[in-house]
This record gives sequence, C-alpha cells and structure tokens, in this order.
Amino acid sequence: MNIGENIKKYRLKAGLSREKLMLKCQGSFSTSHLLAVEKGRTKNPGIEMVSAIAEALNLSVDELLGRKPAKRP
Repeated sequence: MNIGENIKKYRLKAGLSREKLMLKCQGSFSTSHLLAVEKGRTKNPGIEMVSAIAEALNLSVDELLGRKPAKRP
C-alpha cells in the first residue's frame, strides 16, 4: 500500500470523513489536498501533513507509512 491508501484505510477505520480528519489536524491542509494524497495524485505529502495525520489517528508515522508497527509501552 502507498501512503494515500494507508491514510484512507486508517481514516475510515477511525470513522472520520476527510473534513473531520482535516479539522482534527487543525486545518493544516485542505480536504482537496487530502483527497489528492488518498487518490495517489500527490505521491509525497510533506512531513508536516503526515505527522499531523498520524497524531490525529493515534498512529506512529511508521505505521501510517506502512512500516512495521512501533512497540508501545
């Protein structure tokens, strides 16, 4: 899976619309930008966006990128 597919998967798992996710990220990106990332039109979103989404979804950046899940205490 690519980053966009992972964002969409975890966003839907959390029961969030694109707009609600954007609001949880304090509007640090637009819903149209999020849509472009999820659809693969923007293949390399910035670290600020990835970090904000991971935090909003209670994930590590590694998990969001599809890497091995981080060990949590």
